[in-house]
Amino acid sequence: MDYYTALAISTVVSLVLCQGIEYSIFAVFIFVRKPLWIFIGIGAYLAIKKVYELTKNKKRKTLINEQVGKTLLLLSQTLKSGMSLDQGFRLVESSVDAPIKEELQLIIKDVDLGKSWLNAIKDSEKRIVAKEWQSFVTAAGMAINMGGNLAEILSGLSYHNSQKEALERKLKSITAQGRLTAWILAMLPFAFFAFYWFIDRSRIYVFTNSLGGQLLLVLAFLLDAAGFFAIKRICEVKW
Repeated sequence: MDYYTALAISTVVSLVLCQGIEYSIFAVFIFVRKPLWIFIGIGAYLAIKKVYELTKNKKRKTLINEQVGKTLLLLSQTLKSGMSLDQGFRLVESSVDAPIKEELQLIIKDVDLGKSWLNAIKDSEKRIVAKEWQSFVTAAGMAINMGGNLAEILSGLSYHNSQKEALERKLKSITAQGRLTAWILAMLPFAFFAFYWFIDRSRIYVFTNSLGGQLLLVLAFLLDAAGFFAIKRICEVKW
């Protein structure tokens, strides 16, 4: 057994023991006598896993932001019907879908464990980053401490959220062509590369088999990426 194989085996065994059985798949590279590929595979796997987790978390936050308006509207209606904040939260929690349902369950769980409603709601502000929810936390604190019609405040927040969602949908429809243009322009160089790879590879070899050509490919890729992000940035509207 050579040094690299021993190092690869110890790496895989350590990852399996410390992180989980999922890393045992990299042992395949040992059997095909490519031990150094394990480290490349692990790096690629961790990068893909990180991107997946970030994408999943971003999608979850976006979905929560979309559900906040409906949640506040339902809570406002329960308060207008004469229910208490405790009753309203429990009723709304049973009426909404995940992932906002999970956040409401955490709030109710904190209250059941002895935390006050105000503190439980304030703690949720760290998990729910929607501006409407932050406004609700502020309004709830003022209503609980100084008195006030929380139902009316929630109605206003719900209306504001519905108007914001309508504006966002309109902006997405207006900028749809620009975002599509960004993707088309970004993919065109790769499409031409694939076309010449199958039709006339000698044109590709001019760039891939020389240092100057490789530098031009890198420059072209950077300019392509810069153009893509520039168009995407132009199509983004923030307020």
